Amino acid sequence: MTHLAPRRPRVPRSPLVVALLVVAGAVDPLAAGCGSTQRYPLLMPAEAATDLFTHLETEALARRYPVRRGGDWIEVSLPEGDTLHFGVEGQDRLIVLAVTVNARASSAEETRLRHEQRKKLGDELVDAAKASAARGRAHE
Repeated sequence: MTHLAPRRPRVPRSPLVVALLVVAGAVDPLAAGCGSTQRYPLLMPAEAATDLFTHLETEALARRYPVRRGGDWIEVSLPEGDTLHFGVEGQDRLIVLAVTVNARASSAEETRLRHEQRKKLGDELVDAAKASAARGRAHE
């Protein structure tokens, strides 16, 4: 007689169901869908998040990228289903950039190149947000 482990319930992957699960906090937004994610610590403490995220949102919207924001994260939607997710994570409570590229129809090399391009864009947004924040502090 063979012992079968109990089956885990299958979670439907329709976009509406995934979106509802993400909003409810039942699914990590970076794990939803078919993508490849790489994480990059920004070496900025959680205390910098509110100011940084406000300026990141402004910079992303100025470039016409849709933005979603939570209490300790901000997500920038990019063409082709890619995303930049900035969030406070880990025991050290540092800001981390997670770059997710939609890898459905991409080769490994195309995915690698898109990660590089999206990471560069994330860095540009962070640099612009820091510069904007510094200008704002200079006028206080």
